[in-house]
Amino acid sequence: MEIGSVKFWRHVIVGCVIGLIAVFMLLALVFGIRTFMLSGQLRELREENNRLSEQTVEAGGGMDPADTNLGEEGDGSGMTQPERDTDDPDSAELMEYHLMYPDMMVQNAAKTDDNTKKIVYLTFDDGPSREATPKILDILKQYNAKATFFVSGQYATPEFRGEMYNRILDEGHALGLHSYTHEYRTVYSSMENYLDDLYQIYAEVHSATGYQPNLMRFPGGSINSYNGGAFQTFIAEVTRRGFTYHDWVISSGDALEAEGGGAIPASDIAEAVVSGCVNRAKSVVLCHDNNTKMTTVEALPTILQELQAEGYEFCALDNTVAPFHFSYP
Repeated sequence: MEIGSVKFWRHVIVGCVIGLIAVFMLLALVFGIRTFMLSGQLRELREENNRLSEQTVEAGGGMDPADTNLGEEGDGSGMTQPERDTDDPDSAELMEYHLMYPDMMVQNAAKTDDNTKKIVYLTFDDGPSREATPKILDILKQYNAKATFFVSGQYATPEFRGEMYNRILDEGHALGLHSYTHEYRTVYSSMENYLDDLYQIYAEVHSATGYQPNLMRFPGGSINSYNGGAFQTFIAEVTRRGFTYHDWVISSGDALEAEGGGAIPASDIAEAVVSGCVNRAKSVVLCHDNNTKMTTVEALPTILQELQAEGYEFCALDNTVAPFHFSYP
């Protein structure tokens, strides 16, 4: 067969076609085998997920039966308690951050509800500060009222903060953790960063007082615009470590600015708290005791007087009080 002849080129073309067909058949075979293997792996993963889900149900995971009517920051709208990830850590994949700060594990008590009393739980976030916190403590003592302070490391010196931590405890108030830096973007950028921040304030409180705090509040609440995609993971980790976290029912509004700038007037803060509480048997109220919240200090006597006149007691949260939680957005 002469090279370059019609017969030669016919054989070349036929050979190429046969070769292409063989290549396509080989690729199809490899693809089919790979698809079969992936299907098997996916089936195994589904079976494992179902197994873990069944273990979670048996362990009591899922929706918390203590459904409460809550309000989100600033508007007091009704919210219900979220489903929390309470998987048994022995049946879940061990995460690296589970090994961080093994001493930051606390003990908690069973949650109960006393439905025989009208109670307001005043809570103060972001302090202690030199300007607001001592004045708030003086007013609370004057009215024989107790409150809860979710503390941070933002203001004053460690020595002054330590004095305030001890005074809070000595005067019968509750001391919980909030955040050391309160830098949302950093704190919620990863679980490792969150635990670094939480441990700083945990260690400071424990070193200053010898007390092991087991109450905490997430910066911005348990569900906010910074942790919205991963809030269940953050909640699962702090509850795994034994902490009880609290959101709030009523916002005092003292985190907002007045029209034209500046702090919200004391009269507006008092009105928001009193009107929000009077129609409820129990309320958790969000206030702040940082450097800029002096109108909160001014509003406090009115809040105490008017609600005590309505038959309310002012109590501190403790680890037997069923917590108020935000719901899914």
